[in-house]
Amino acid sequence: MKTLILGAGDQAEVAYHILKNKFEISGFIDIFNNPEFNNKVYQDIKVIGNLNDINQLLKIEQIQVHIAFGDNHYRKKIFLQYKNKVKFINVLHSTSFLHEQLTLGENVFVGPKTIINNDVLIGDNTIINSGAIIEHGCIIGAHTSIGPGVNIAGNVTIDESVTIGIGATVIDDIKIGKGSIIGAGSTVINDIPDNVLAVGSPAKVKKTLK
Repeated sequence: MKTLILGAGDQAEVAYHILKNKFEISGFIDIFNNPEFNNKVYQDIKVIGNLNDINQLLKIEQIQVHIAFGDNHYRKKIFLQYKNKVKFINVLHSTSFLHEQLTLGENVFVGPKTIINNDVLIGDNTIINSGAIIEHGCIIGAHTSIGPGVNIAGNVTIDESVTIGIGATVIDDIKIGKGSIIGAGSTVINDIPDNVLAVGSPAKVKKTLK
C-alpha cells in the first residue's frame, strides 16, 4: 500500500520527518497546484502529482495518506472528499506524551513535546502543534488547529474548525464555539461563541467571522 503526504509545504515536511521511520513515503501531493512545488524534492522524496493523480491511483490500488497543511477549512474539505476512499494515518511525535486513556480520530497530527492527559478526545483531522498541553477531560473538535505552546486546562470543550494561536491559555470548563479563532497569547476565561475572533487577556470578541 502506497503512503502519500497530501501537502508539499512546511507542515508536510514536518510530517515526513515523523513518518519516515515508520513508513516508506512514496511522495508528496501538491494540494494547491502551486507552481512553486513543481519538481520539488525534499530529502529524496518528490512531489509526484496533484489530486487528479490520486484519483487515478485509487482506480488501481489502495493508498494511505496524511493530510498535512494548516488551513482548517480546506483541510476539512480534502478530508471529507477522501473519507472512505483512503486510509488516513496519524502523525504522533515520539517525544509527545499521550495518556493511555486518550481517544484519537483519524489524520491527527501531534507535534514534539506535546502533553495530552487522560480522558481527552481529539477529533478527526486535527493538528496539535509542538509543546501544547491538553489536560484531562477535554474535547477537541474535528478539523481544529492548536498552536505551539498552547495550554488548555481540564474539561474544556472546543468545537470543530477552531484555531487557537501560539501560546494561548484556556482555563478550566470553557467552551469555544465552532469556527472561532483565538489570537496568539490570549487568555480565555469565558465561553467563546461560534465564528468569532477573540483576542487579549482576558480574551474578548473583536469581530464576527463569515
